Amino acid sequence: MLPAYVQAIHLKDADKIRHPAKQVFHLVQEGRYPNFIIGEYTRLLQNLNARRDGVPHGKPFEYMGLFVFFENWIDRGKEHCAENGDRHT
Repeated sequence: MLPAYVQAIHLKDADKIRHPAKQVFHLVQEGRYPNFIIGEYTRLLQNLNARRDGVPHGKPFEYMGLFVFFENWIDRGKEHCAENGDRHT
């Protein structure tokens, strides 16, 4: 039970797991998509404008101006490979 003077408690999301672009590429490629090449990954980044501020896929990182991606970007990369499976498997 909360004390009478506490009207609400706001919980903040924990910081998400972050991955640099090269690690995301390898996580998407490993296993099911050995023919997914770095050039295709770069085009996917550019076509979806995945490095802009405010996207749900990642954020600028405080160290060395890197952009880091969240788990949902790995999922998006795998979706792309599944949609274009004959090129990447």
